[in-house]
Amino acid sequence: MVKQTIRHNGVVTKSCGNDIYLIKIESKSACSACHAKKYCNASEMQDKMIEAYGECSFEIGEHVFVEMDSSLAGTAVFLSFGLPFIFMVSALFIAYSITGSEVAGGISSLLSLVPAYLFIFIFRKRIEKKFKFKVVKN
Repeated sequence: MVKQTIRHNGVVTKSCGNDIYLIKIESKSACSACHAKKYCNASEMQDKMIEAYGECSFEIGEHVFVEMDSSLAGTAVFLSFGLPFIFMVSALFIAYSITGSEVAGGISSLLSLVPAYLFIFIFRKRIEKKFKFKVVKN
């Protein structure tokens, strides 16, 4: 089975030593390439900085590709959307079953986002170790 990767164009902005580089990539929304984007406020483009490792040396300003294993995409989506959703729905049903109040259920489901994202914040180092980006020549 062939290992699939997610690949983005980037530019090396800094060498952090030990084959670790800071790469600037341009993140685009799906409609940013549309011919009518100057008339629409939905399009957005922004630069993101990614720390990645490379197996060979790169010069600052060099155009490169940043790769990540595509199997990690599902994990990323679960951590950013699935886990908070599970917290919210659980809090909603628990609070509603205890109090019988829809308002209490709604407020508790919104407040449940605090522990959900606190959980992600506490385990961020472990999550960072799992999501490794690799720099390859363009």
